[in-house]
Amino acid sequence: MAFTLLGLALENATGKPYEEVISSTIFEPLGMHRSSLEKPKDSDGIIPAVDNAWKYVAGVYAPTGGIYMTASDLSIFHRAIMSHQLLDVATTNVWLKPRSYSSSISFTYGMPWEILRTDQILTDSDRGITLFTKSGGLEGYTSQFIHIPEYELGLTILVAGESRALNWLREKVIPPLIRGVEQITRDQTDERYAGTYKTPNVDDLNSSVVLEVQIEDGRCHGLVLTSWVSNGTDFLLEYSGLATGVRDLDRGKAQLVPSNVNRDKYHEAWMLDFLSSKVLTEPSAVADTCLINDVDTLMYGDRSLQEFLFISDVNGDINSVELPAFRVTLRKESMSKVEEYDGDQGIYKEL
Repeated sequence: MAFTLLGLALENATGKPYEEVISSTIFEPLGMHRSSLEKPKDSDGIIPAVDNAWKYVAGVYAPTGGIYMTASDLSIFHRAIMSHQLLDVATTNVWLKPRSYSSSISFTYGMPWEILRTDQILTDSDRGITLFTKSGGLEGYTSQFIHIPEYELGLTILVAGESRALNWLREKVIPPLIRGVEQITRDQTDERYAGTYKTPNVDDLNSSVVLEVQIEDGRCHGLVLTSWVSNGTDFLLEYSGLATGVRDLDRGKAQLVPSNVNRDKYHEAWMLDFLSSKVLTEPSAVADTCLINDVDTLMYGDRSLQEFLFISDVNGDINSVELPAFRVTLRKESMSKVEEYDGDQGIYKEL
């Protein structure tokens, strides 16, 4: 009923039929030439050998699911969402948010999303994966549109026939796909960001950080800060105390996570987060069932102690990291190019 009313509201606001509104604002601009509210020729469709709604005429109910569309056109639509062709970045981010809860802690409702969050896909990590889905169907047809923003992945499953085939296909495709992309992501992170970063002249300032994609006892902890020396002081130990109240590195991992808010095309902003080990000292305490982690809570000189700015050269390769709170830029040891530092742009340039 809600989508039917929305369609009528669109017609009233624009003075145009719903089909014309959708065609002029979505199908035509995106080049979705095999999408229509009119039934295509039988020879162009997949008509299952079960009772089906191939000849269903939606009429006023078209906004609830009356569009004939191919998987390739849905892929075009999905790419448009991810590349912000239809909505700007801020609006898209608001759109991809839960609006209400369900009886399950792993399932929430969006507009119009059915949002699933699970920690059962990655076998070596407890990190949750969020799937924004939109399901639909008529007699003999079932579909699901799946958006996984963490990896910028999208899937479309269209089934003509038994609806249970959709669940079977989803389970066969999504877990191995995400695990494969996760491994590629880790490899790329290790190659691009991991390494030792030091001040160019240790006689003037002995500061350094060591980053690695850390896997211990079969568990992946992401991009971890394994050493942090600030002017000769073991600051990683001090940071553990600032983050937890106890100077003890065994209490967790100092993990870097991307903020997705960059200063410019050369500076990638990441935030340091101390992930505490999950030790239930009081199993009955509500807070002990969750690990609540905050970033950007520790400040020095009006700058966050947890902000790390990875700096790339004109070729896009990471060659240094800036720690704004410490007013220091550390050079990546593995860089073999001969470069000089451009203070105006805050980057190293190849000579």
